[in-house]
Amino acid sequence: FFRLPSLDTQSNSAIKIFKLQRVHDHMKLSSDVSSQDNRNQSATAPPPPPPPPRPPASPAKTRGSSKKKNEPTTKATTKTPKKTPKNTPKNAPKKKAERTIAYIARHHYHPEVLQEYIVNENNTSPIDYIHADFVKEAKLMGNGYSEEDRFIGKVGGIDMNCFVPVPSYKLQNAQRDYVLAAARYRLREQVVDVVCGKFRGETFLASRREANDDALKMKDELPKFDPNNTEHLQRAMCMLKDENEELKQRNKVLTNHQKEVQLARRGNNAAVEEFVKEGKGGLCRLSISSDTYHKNNPNVAKKMFGFADRRKKGDKPLSSWDVTKNFIQVMWGVKHEEPTVESTREEASNYNNRKYRNKKLTRFEQVLVTLMFFTNAFDYGYISAIFGCSEKVVGRCIKAWAPFFRDVGYQMARLPLTKEFLDATYPTSYHDLNFTHPVATVIDGTDVLMETVRTDRYVNISQASNKMKSSACRGITWSTPMGLVHEFTDPFFARASEKAIVKLWTSMGRLSDLPDGYLVSGDKGFDCTAVFYPKYNPVIHPAFLTGGNGAQFTVEQMDWNRQACKNRYSSEVVFSRVKMYGGLSGIIRRHHFHYVRDLWAFAHGMANMYSCIQTPHNDEYFPK
Repeated sequence: FFRLPSLDTQSNSAIKIFKLQRVHDHMKLSSDVSSQDNRNQSATAPPPPPPPPRPPASPAKTRGSSKKKNEPTTKATTKTPKKTPKNTPKNAPKKKAERTIAYIARHHYHPEVLQEYIVNENNTSPIDYIHADFVKEAKLMGNGYSEEDRFIGKVGGIDMNCFVPVPSYKLQNAQRDYVLAAARYRLREQVVDVVCGKFRGETFLASRREANDDALKMKDELPKFDPNNTEHLQRAMCMLKDENEELKQRNKVLTNHQKEVQLARRGNNAAVEEFVKEGKGGLCRLSISSDTYHKNNPNVAKKMFGFADRRKKGDKPLSSWDVTKNFIQVMWGVKHEEPTVESTREEASNYNNRKYRNKKLTRFEQVLVTLMFFTNAFDYGYISAIFGCSEKVVGRCIKAWAPFFRDVGYQMARLPLTKEFLDATYPTSYHDLNFTHPVATVIDGTDVLMETVRTDRYVNISQASNKMKSSACRGITWSTPMGLVHEFTDPFFARASEKAIVKLWTSMGRLSDLPDGYLVSGDKGFDCTAVFYPKYNPVIHPAFLTGGNGAQFTVEQMDWNRQACKNRYSSEVVFSRVKMYGGLSGIIRRHHFHYVRDLWAFAHGMANMYSCIQTPHNDEYFPK
């Protein structure tokens, strides 16, 4: 993009005012020039209209002469001291007027103009004028330029008859010009290769016969270069290519030397990186995402990010850090890049009297920050100390990435069920129970402790848990007999009963994929919940003891209870895996309440990262 200067008649010269006037006219008339970029306001708002031409310089005004507001001044004008109001302190800071900066894309300028006049790639302002001869030679007249773009006046005290650069390039011409430029480039390369292959080593301008007659000649006696002589042009092409290759080599040497100088000036960053990544410098931003550091310290990734080390003898090595990188790339499409000193900090001359300051966290580092919180519920201060940033930055990263972590939990633990899948993964232990129908899912609920809210009576009452005898939140989870979580509710305050949560969740169309006739295994708290399921799946649970005082279970009832409860332990294992993440095994602090839903979903997704609790009878279904 080019940055157009702000319109100020006091500071802009006449040619700049004329140029901005023409730019505005072209952008107003042409429908092609529409991709403006006003980075302070709107991306499609046109630039403000240019001011009227500057009037001729007025004679110097005295202190007592009247002066209108916003009247342009010249160098000959004397500056009158401004009177300070009585109630305003003399050293009070002045408010700077807001300046609107307009941008315009470079591709709206003709390529010939850009190639001829734009030398510095980092230049953000277009040049003020182009010569009239160049406009004629490049055949720009009538091709976007007209006499209205001609400027006649003084530029730097010199009379000029020139043109101003305007965004006149038509976008429909881009494809045609690209094809011509590409064909011209390929033709030039072919000609250079053919000529150099024929005349390599014969880079003198004299012919072979002249060279054989008198090989040593004075410089003045050598024949002059004839542009109409094909042989002279071919040899000159070889000379230019040799010179170009020599200049490339010199440029490479100078670039390497410059890098060495910068490296020595910065205190040998390579030595610092080697010291930190070898594990001698402790855990910091440079080491926590380094392959070298995790190779030398394989247990750090497991403790920080929660993924187990999957390396086994005879298998390909897949460490905890490798699993972490692959998980981040697969789930969020963020690739890992090896950190360096240059990528983590930058020079800052006036930044709290420090020479360097930390750069912004990369997307991969932001995911690591959020993963550390979702895995271990680390304190913000602990995470910020590792990454060298403030706690506010850590909070903003977690707030931005928490919804994406919740979505990953939904994708990993809210899964559709089919009859074929349930039959193929049905454990052998359930086959031995000889139920009338197979068990499709095991339901259970759990409570997670929370800090008590004492400022709101309604919330305080809603948090009361009859299980924990304290403030908590409650959620229901459905898992297959082999221990795979396929559905779970959002967490609710624990005053809500488990039956009420099941009724609410199934009324939203959930669990409609349970096959007809398949059973739901649960405890006594889920009695009479079969009517809540869309297909009225029967719920089996231990028998209730009835009959008053002195009543006892019969032998048949005890056998039934034993069969119904024998394999329900898988749901408890699932909850033990869920509570390993996000601090769900402890007490959730009040300022983390808004992350409970995200932590709950991500923890259920990670619970499915483990192996089967009960092995399916079909050994060929899962690879050994």
